[in-house]
Amino acid sequence: MDTTLLRSNVVTHRLPVGSYGIALVPATLVVIGWLLSDAPGAPWFPVLMVAIAAAGIGFRARQRLVLDGDGVAITVLRTRRLRWAEVERFEAAPSGGIRVVTAARSYRSPAPCSGWGGPATDAQVATLVSQRASFQR
Repeated sequence: MDTTLLRSNVVTHRLPVGSYGIALVPATLVVIGWLLSDAPGAPWFPVLMVAIAAAGIGFRARQRLVLDGDGVAITVLRTRRLRWAEVERFEAAPSGGIRVVTAARSYRSPAPCSGWGGPATDAQVATLVSQRASFQR
């Protein structure tokens, strides 16, 4: 379900396009409610909601998990780099995506995920484990 790009010994996992809809739902409902109401409103209101939805889509598009020869890069709000020596395991996160577990703590990555942003499947976790093994050779 996730988009995986393999380029020059780098694997990038991104969110599926369907998960971007989560960013659109609140703004879409507000704009539809505003358009269906008889209340005179400011004409800038729908424009503001569309801008908020666009920002949400941009935020979702930026989220990713990158595996390379040095380790893992997890991008959510900012990018965190972990060396392979720090990474103990990958596991599905109940809130969606995966967790990269280290000895000190775990880091959540929304990608790869199942469906609309749900927890990663066992197959996706197994893929990450095999990709890790190929980088550590």
